[in-house]
Amino acid sequence: MDPRLKAARPAVLAAGKALRNAPAVRDSGAWLEDKEYAVAVHTRRLADPGQWASPIDQAARKIAGQYALEVIPGKLVWELRPPVRRDKATRSAGSSPSPAPATWWSSATISATCPPSPR
Repeated sequence: MDPRLKAARPAVLAAGKALRNAPAVRDSGAWLEDKEYAVAVHTRRLADPGQWASPIDQAARKIAGQYALEVIPGKLVWELRPPVRRDKATRSAGSSPSPAPATWWSSATISATCPPSPR
């Protein structure tokens, strides 16, 4: 485990809290996923995700800047994580860590444990 990831966990938690309180995320009903060392905003379950793309992107970038995180945008998702890249030389051949189950929150404060997304 890269110690920089563990050190960034408080920033990820704070960013998750800030995202939950951000009007664009709260009002849209977007889902937040705590990935332990990252937090993601998902809009795929929204009736009109396109309507919220720009406001959520702006909120994610603002909050990421406040907590020294980077934003990795995807299709209907924004991931905020520490700017730490795993050095390929430190990995054992053929091994990769098993990710922990992710926790999902909706704006309606529904919480459930979900399996991690395939990468």
